[in-house]
Amino acid sequence: MKNTCSNSKKNKPFAYKIQMIIIPLFPVSFLLIMQRFSLGLYKIGIILLIITAMMQNIFGNIDPDATRRETFLGFLKIAVIIVIIFIVGILIAPSLVNLGRG
Repeated sequence: MKNTCSNSKKNKPFAYKIQMIIIPLFPVSFLLIMQRFSLGLYKIGIILLIITAMMQNIFGNIDPDATRRETFLGFLKIAVIIVIIFIVGILIAPSLVNLGRG
C-alpha cells in the first residue's frame, strides 16, 4: 500500500495553501486589536487585519484548484480591480462631500 497522506500534502493547490495561511491570521489580528497592553501590537493587529482581509478578498475569488500561474494571474486581475476602485473612490470623494454640503 502506498502512503497517500504524504502525497496529499504535496499536491495541494497554491491558492488553497495561501488561504490556509490567511484564515488563521484573522483571529490573530483580532486578538492583537483587542489586547490593551501595547499600542504597537494594536497597530500591528490593524495592519494585519487590513492585509488579510484584502488577501482573502482576492484569494477567495480564485479557484482553490487553480495552478500557481492561474493563481498569480487571478491575483493580479483582482488586485488591479481593487486598486481602481480605491482610486475612483479617492477621486470622487471631494465631489460627494460638496454634494452633501450644498
